[in-house]
Amino acid sequence: TVLLGEPGSGKSALLSKIAADLLESGASVFALKADLLSTEVRTETDLQRELRLPALPSELILRLAALQPVYVLIDQLDALASQLDLRSGRLNVLLNLVRRIGNELNVHVLLSARTFEFNHDVRLRAIEAEPVTLALPPWHEVKERLAEVGVDPDAWPENARDLMRIPQALKTFVALA
Repeated sequence: TVLLGEPGSGKSALLSKIAADLLESGASVFALKADLLSTEVRTETDLQRELRLPALPSELILRLAALQPVYVLIDQLDALASQLDLRSGRLNVLLNLVRRIGNELNVHVLLSARTFEFNHDVRLRAIEAEPVTLALPPWHEVKERLAEVGVDPDAWPENARDLMRIPQALKTFVALA
């Protein structure tokens, strides 16, 4: 599955919550933030070395999947898309990993990417995954949250309302208010 959404829509927060819930339930989780990988990662062996694993990530995941379900979460693939990461092979390494493990029994893969990059990067579009798009909260819910911190947004222009519908922007505004 690939979780899609606009910048700040909550993709990373949702993946973090899912990972925490899985770990709390005792599940096996392999989670990465793609944008934090070194630009020196060009092969799965480089990824192994970067993560200080005793074997290739695909081997470890498949060995564990023979015994129990394994959840693989990779956040922010969009940061490695062609428009943003022109010199690194990190995206290819991660996509090859997903291809290697993605159709195996007991392996559940959840990726995240911004909608624009997913739709415009040939490598991301080639992912055989079910897309799930995060919807922004409706204005009435945002207005209620703003009212909780003493802000009356009734006179705000439409573009300010649209901005506040982005969860990250709302969270930042509320923290500052």
